[in-house]
Amino acid sequence: MSEIKVCPICGVPRKFSRGNNWNSDGTITQHKNEDHRVCFYETDGLTQLFGNIEELVGLPIDRILIEGKRKASYQYIKNMFPGFKRNIVRALRRRVYETIADMGTIFGLGHYELLDFKKEEYIKVFGRNIYCLPLFCGDLIAAFNFVEGLPADLSIDEKDGGHVVTVTSGREFDEEMSTRLERIIVPNKPGDYRLEGCPGCGIPGVFEEYTWDLEQGVVTDTVTGRHMAFVGPDELESILRELEAELGEDIPKTIVEAQRKYIIETLASKEFEQSPDYLRRQLAMRGMGNLVVFDLGGDRLEAVVENARPNLLIVGILQGVYELVSRNTSAYEFDRDDDGTLHLTAYKAP
Repeated sequence: MSEIKVCPICGVPRKFSRGNNWNSDGTITQHKNEDHRVCFYETDGLTQLFGNIEELVGLPIDRILIEGKRKASYQYIKNMFPGFKRNIVRALRRRVYETIADMGTIFGLGHYELLDFKKEEYIKVFGRNIYCLPLFCGDLIAAFNFVEGLPADLSIDEKDGGHVVTVTSGREFDEEMSTRLERIIVPNKPGDYRLEGCPGCGIPGVFEEYTWDLEQGVVTDTVTGRHMAFVGPDELESILRELEAELGEDIPKTIVEAQRKYIIETLASKEFEQSPDYLRRQLAMRGMGNLVVFDLGGDRLEAVVENARPNLLIVGILQGVYELVSRNTSAYEFDRDDDGTLHLTAYKAP
């Protein structure tokens, strides 16, 4: 790995802070691709979310997760290397694969080593502290699809506290699934919420509370001890839509319940009892939206989040926060406007 420069004040890698914009509308967008949103989220939260969904539906979902992430990551890589650059990528395979692995360390996605590869046949990667194994497998297949121009199969083996993932040329793409996973782009609604920035690099000052272990590929919240990663909310939403398409119309409720369970089982009520602005700051720092209404009184919560993404996860977060603070079991109702504004009511269950 080449030396990675960090901000002398907050310690955040320069590539991380320079590559992304924290906007006043509650979103994070990439500097070179402002249509591409990203969000900052707990790695254990992703794993537990998907585990909760599996438990609730009684079926494995790894295949859906892998294929959903494959397509989303393929589009991302394609945007990174448009047109003639793809030919350069194919001529510099090793460098491209190693660069993608290095980027994973900056975004908290884990530590990765390229073990071996052969043109148009296979790549083999060792990963440790992998942010979410099915999603990483989708990432790796996407890289192989783009660089080699071939569909792929994969195998996974445990080794030395991590996993060896091998991608080989394989079956044709699942075009039906790929069609269902298309991104839905909603223009962001303007906002006026500003996060105080680091004087050294401009990134939100709250990132002083996070540490980057660039050798292990781990970003840690020093207050909670949780590991964090930089992921795409549009990618997550496309995967959640695919779960619904394959498993049935009740899946959105299952996704909300899976997220609520994670919030209740993992977070502490004191994290949200500080002030309404705490939750607004958390959502904005994570790039999940702009919380413009949070009215908690009696046995009821009314909340409005502009530019909410991923939609169902935010519903589960808000329901979980209501239960943590109110100590009530709850029911909820929500809807989402065409402009991406989420309206939620949570209340004491009858």
